[in-house]
Amino acid sequence: MDLIGEIGVKLAQTGQKTKKMANNLVDTAKLNTQAAELSKELKEAYFQLGKQYYEMHGEEPEERLKPLCVQVKGILTMSEKVRQELNLIRNVLVCPSCGHENIADAKFCAQCSAQLPQMPKRVEQSGIVFCPNCGNKLSQGKHFCPKCGTKLD
Repeated sequence: MDLIGEIGVKLAQTGQKTKKMANNLVDTAKLNTQAAELSKELKEAYFQLGKQYYEMHGEEPEERLKPLCVQVKGILTMSEKVRQELNLIRNVLVCPSCGHENIADAKFCAQCSAQLPQMPKRVEQSGIVFCPNCGNKLSQGKHFCPKCGTKLD
């Protein structure tokens, strides 16, 4: 075989190897994507399983699951307190019947017309005052909120 023929054979072999490597890379990327999607689905299934277990048995869990159920209950309690505090800052009343957000001085829900509880007052914490309109943290002695312009008492 002459030199040009040998070069042609080598180029063809190299091309085939390169094509095989490229196909392997594509297959690897597809399988990695599929594995990641399956992992995500599995995490969601575990989450749903745990959530359903907690909803069904959270008050009386199996002994070995008690610590997790106590942890979930604590997190849910803290989460509710944070949501309530955010609603106070945002000056929003959430309807206990339908979950719709209403203005703070509303007596009835704008979504379902259920009677709303009275908006609780925000407690001052160690001299910190918050704007009743936008929830902005204020310095003592201010007469207007610098963020929204609301007149302060």
